[in-house]
Amino acid sequence: MLKATPLAILAGLLFTAMTALPAPASAGQSLWSHNGSTMLWYSNGQRRQVSYYAPRAGLSVNPGTVLFEGQKVGSEIYGTAYVFKRGCQPAPYTVRGLVDPSNQTHVVLYGSAPIRQRGGCRVVGYNPQSSNSRLEFNYLRRY
Repeated sequence: MLKATPLAILAGLLFTAMTALPAPASAGQSLWSHNGSTMLWYSNGQRRQVSYYAPRAGLSVNPGTVLFEGQKVGSEIYGTAYVFKRGCQPAPYTVRGLVDPSNQTHVVLYGSAPIRQRGGCRVVGYNPQSSNSRLEFNYLRRY
């Protein structure tokens, strides 16, 4: 007759507990257009992350660079977006917006975007009217 060791009992309990847990929300990826670039949207539950998949020519970012990270609750999305300048660290700013509830293929985020010091990297203010204050995304296809 086999005798159960404390380690075997613990392993059995852990296996039972882990298999009884509900499966996590499935993650999804899709491609979206944004200002001439192709973006990769990653979704997992409420979490959202948008990174450059194929940046348009002339941008100071590489594929994989994160543009936005945040959450989607209902039709609202909010979180942190970034402004990029060659030779500088990304400058974060708060954005929020809505997913088009009719078809969920159009997202617009708004926020006061950082303004950098002329010729430098330091953020000297925020502008709700700058070209980076409105981020618009249009769905292309699943990834």
